[in-house]
Amino acid sequence: MNKEHFYRTVGELLYVVAMADDAIQPEESEALQNILNDHPYAEVIQWSFNYEAEKESDIDLLYRKVVEIFKDHGPSEDYDFVISALERVAAASDGINGTEQRVIHRFSTDLIERFKEDLRED
Repeated sequence: MNKEHFYRTVGELLYVVAMADDAIQPEESEALQNILNDHPYAEVIQWSFNYEAEKESDIDLLYRKVVEIFKDHGPSEDYDFVISALERVAAASDGINGTEQRVIHRFSTDLIERFKEDLRED
């Protein structure tokens, strides 16, 4: 998977976390803008986030798609940015609520479990 595809998927996941409480709060949009300042793939991430918002994508279906893409991508140091961005967007509006925390935790857990499985198979 190339970097552009990876970061397009990041935008989708950021949409999932922002919509975890059923609405994208203005503070979450502002946090996303701050996160993307000077990021080399800012336009790709923002485009993907906006696309999913315009489509009003089902976050459960989108989440499953995102996780499968990242599982196929495999381990990457880029996940540090992903987790940090998810936490910052989720925290932007009155802190991280339970639903947002579950999405972030589930994402981390799903990836770690997959990568452990991959190691056992090798």
